[in-house]
Amino acid sequence: MIRSQSEIFCALAMNRNCYRRGYLLGAASVILFCFTLFHLRFIEEQNHHDVDTIHIDMANVFQYVPAVDQGENPTVNSHFPFKRYPTNVFIYPRSNKVIKGELRHIIHDGIAESKYLNATDDPMESVWVVDLLRIGDGHLYCDSLLDSLWELRGNRMDGLQLILLDYSDIGDWSRDHYEYTYSTFDSYSTNCTKLLAAMVGADNVTLSRRTHAYNRTYTCFFRDPECHGCQYLSNEDLHNCYSDDAPFQERLGDVFEFRKRNISQYVSGKSVKKAFYPVRSDLLGKINDAMSNRSLHDPIDLVRNIDVIHFWNVDETDPFANLRSRVSEALLSLRSLANIHAVARKHGYSKNQGRNYVADEYVTALLSSKMVVVCQRDEWEGHYRLMEALISGAMVLTDPMVYLPSGFKNGKNIIVYHSINDLKEKVIYFASNENLRITIARKGRELALSRHRSFHYMEDYVFNYGMALSSPFLDDFGELALKVVY
Repeated sequence: MIRSQSEIFCALAMNRNCYRRGYLLGAASVILFCFTLFHLRFIEEQNHHDVDTIHIDMANVFQYVPAVDQGENPTVNSHFPFKRYPTNVFIYPRSNKVIKGELRHIIHDGIAESKYLNATDDPMESVWVVDLLRIGDGHLYCDSLLDSLWELRGNRMDGLQLILLDYSDIGDWSRDHYEYTYSTFDSYSTNCTKLLAAMVGADNVTLSRRTHAYNRTYTCFFRDPECHGCQYLSNEDLHNCYSDDAPFQERLGDVFEFRKRNISQYVSGKSVKKAFYPVRSDLLGKINDAMSNRSLHDPIDLVRNIDVIHFWNVDETDPFANLRSRVSEALLSLRSLANIHAVARKHGYSKNQGRNYVADEYVTALLSSKMVVVCQRDEWEGHYRLMEALISGAMVLTDPMVYLPSGFKNGKNIIVYHSINDLKEKVIYFASNENLRITIARKGRELALSRHRSFHYMEDYVFNYGMALSSPFLDDFGELALKVVY
């Protein structure tokens, strides 16, 4: 048995005379040994792209540092700690059908475009990313997920990292939003994450959901001058349903503080993260193709003949888009009021087809418009339209959201309108202030491309538990502030 320090030196150095020459030669041997290890490590760093893919225990790694301000071809920060090892990701549910929606644009595209993630068919040595909306109907998603975990992994749950993404409209993967109250809003996801946390540990369960508010009250607001259907509202000030000056903020609903709810015990970071919509890669590709055909690199440089556009028809009958119809009506009124070239109608595909395919007509309209107005649905928020408009090079105006995506500031890289009249006034103002409008448009496009691509989001979920780019938190002063835990 090797016992003394000098004997350890001798064993490391493999020197027969070490025992007779004592500690001096042993120490010299260790120095040579350490130098050799350092040299080998240096060679390994220089050839890190050749290292085989391995599984990393995500519970014992450094936090991910997001990329910023990298322009047209964003890459991950050079200090990224996993640059040698692509991490395997198992996408669930598995499907042999055409992959659509968020499963395609966010999960599959995000992993495929990342230098540090690798889609795998191996459910064992991998991180699981789960599209909850596409697992099963209604509230069967949890049973389906649990069954698949046991089927594919058996009792080997140690070290498994689960990333659960909920992009359903109302939240909690329900098809019937009318059943929700404040107390039951997250009951199904709470029960499911409790079971998952018991299997893999709460720190290994990350839940990110689109909806973080309850009881948005836009539905009766704009298209019902006599307030039919609004009588249930307790605040009488909200009963003036057709006021162009009525502030939107009062109708955003009640924001859920998930950190104070039971579900916080069963998810990483003690809170449910906010799931935003990133840049669609297929649309970005179409825009880049259109720019190449025009022999231009930056769409900011385009000559645009439409002052403002909103991709929604005034007479649309969608029951959850009264706000959008009212916005279109307001913009068209500017034609005669302020000689503004305003367009308000759909271009190209809509609904499911529009979320999965890109129409040339839509790209042409985006690149022809100086300003693009977007707004949420009446009873929920979040959509692809925001990032689609931002990467087009137009200045974007949006109605208020509970949380803006990370880095966006009103008046700096995006414009928020707070009522119908506020929208009209801001469109008129920016129509005659070209330099400021272009500056805001440029900053908005740069931020969208440098921090809000699908691969940014997926890397953030896998390496930082969704904390860096997709999760807003309120600071001690109650103001929106992004806090990244390092």
